Amino acid sequence: LLSIVFADRPQVVCFQEVTEIFLEILQQSAVISSEYFIVGEPLQNWYDVVMLVRSDLNVRQTRNLKLVTQQSRRILVADLGVATGAIVRVATAHFESGRDAAHLRRIQLDT
Repeated sequence: LLSIVFADRPQVVCFQEVTEIFLEILQQSAVISSEYFIVGEPLQNWYDVVMLVRSDLNVRQTRNLKLVTQQSRRILVADLGVATGAIVRVATAHFESGRDAAHLRRIQLDT
């Protein structure tokens, strides 16, 4: 998975359903630690969302947006400074799953 993701050296990679084991793999990777910041740790749930932000970008601010949730979900937001001086906002979320949670996903999409 990681070799596919990093083949083009993306500026930002957003992961959902990150477990402690996968987070440890990211943290222990020499390639990742030399080229990326890990945003979103520690995990807020038994699986969660995480971003990798290339180290040539300036992570200005990160925050969590709360969701109406029954499954401990969140939106992870990062404001990134780029070479032009602009701020680019990137967000990743893992919305409620399951057929019975369709009404919650609609609410979460409005967040």
